[in-house]
Amino acid sequence: MPLDATFYRRLAITAAALASFRLGAHLPFPGLDAAYAARVLGSPNTVPAPISIFALGVGPILSALLLVEGAKLLFPDLLRWELADARHKIRLSRIGIALALLFTLVQATGLVISLEGVASLVIDPGFAFRATAVMTLVAGTALVIALVEIIDRHGLGAGLWLLFLTPALVELPYVLKEIVFDHASGIYPTSALVQAAAFSAVTAGAIAALILASRGAAATATTCVWTPLIANSTVTSLLLGFAMLFTSDANAAAGIASPSHPAWYPATAIAVAVIVWLYTRAYAHAGAPIPIPASVVAAVLAGIPIIGAALEYGLRVDLPFRATQLIIAATAGTVILMRWRSSCSGTTSPAPAESGISEVQP
Repeated sequence: MPLDATFYRRLAITAAALASFRLGAHLPFPGLDAAYAARVLGSPNTVPAPISIFALGVGPILSALLLVEGAKLLFPDLLRWELADARHKIRLSRIGIALALLFTLVQATGLVISLEGVASLVIDPGFAFRATAVMTLVAGTALVIALVEIIDRHGLGAGLWLLFLTPALVELPYVLKEIVFDHASGIYPTSALVQAAAFSAVTAGAIAALILASRGAAATATTCVWTPLIANSTVTSLLLGFAMLFTSDANAAAGIASPSHPAWYPATAIAVAVIVWLYTRAYAHAGAPIPIPASVVAAVLAGIPIIGAALEYGLRVDLPFRATQLIIAATAGTVILMRWRSSCSGTTSPAPAESGISEVQP
């Protein structure tokens, strides 16, 4: 179906917001010798990510919203309260924003202090530099939140997830170029190339099928995007904690907590199953149940990262996108397309902000 002028206007706004996000990644915060930093930390022609005003990216926002999502899973009444009134959602989102800024303050302080330890990087070390740099990074996160809101309100939607995926999308041409070069050199076999392409296509198709089968239900979309993030954080923390109980070697403990270790696979499967069950319980309690069997959702969301890790670490297949990135991209893309297809046909379909894709609201 033909797309109207509104779609192209929203597309242009989304592109401008994403371009602004990338521009900010090339602007250093004040007080640093940017030329020296480029030589020491990155390419001579670019500003290294650790010293840009968006150095923390969407990390603090995701950390804050992970806590909010975890609270809704553990206390289903909170989710029911949120869905009962749009004002409740706004209030909860504001709490998430406040947490994100608090996390930014803590992370920015640690980053700035560590940068002061790099010889000749900071022009004038001291309190003035620390205060200015920390405030700049906090302002950077506030600007990221504003960009998310612009995309949600005036763009295509799914602002948080589009910004989350932007660094990977920027790196994609270079990753593909390296894969093609390795393949032409005989380092990367054709079988691995086929496996990577098949995995990406099947993942996108499986996630799209879940969203379409549930008619874009908010419960399904939210479960798809947050389950891998929560599972990854939980599994890494638990395995690392257990490993540290039995070994004093931090590197060995980190190896146990990584997808290259056999313990990671059953731990991930169990974590995903539990999280999907918690989402199923919470949304049923809130009167908005997931419209497809939880076992199907759990099987898909557990199978994708497990197969992806097996390909990457077991068979040494280079994947253009990690499993979590693929899941989020497929979910966000499917809901956005559903929204605009329904807009063109004049039917009603949930917008991305109403489908559990965008969590940062004014």
